[in-house]
Amino acid sequence: MSAIAKRSAADSPHPGRGSARIHFDRGRHPATLLPLLEAGAQEEAPVCGGCAFLYERAATHGTRLKCRVRASKRRPGPNVQPAFPACQRFQPADDRT
Repeated sequence: MSAIAKRSAADSPHPGRGSARIHFDRGRHPATLLPLLEAGAQEEAPVCGGCAFLYERAATHGTRLKCRVRASKRRPGPNVQPAFPACQRFQPADDRT
């Protein structure tokens, strides 16, 4: 990895690697390509881990977290980390399920 790539990765306030971080730095969510949800005045910004659209999908090497609100209808989209900032379609997960 070049010194420039290492420096830009360390300077980014967002989680994720590669293209996910590029989307976050541009203010978009990597799975939905929608703008990120901003925090309210007195609360922290929501994260994908608390969203109702987050689900587990079986893969060859174990399960992966995906988002039901994805940019592509043909593909399941990128893997989502629970700590990713939420997009504008965020809906709190129902704790009763």
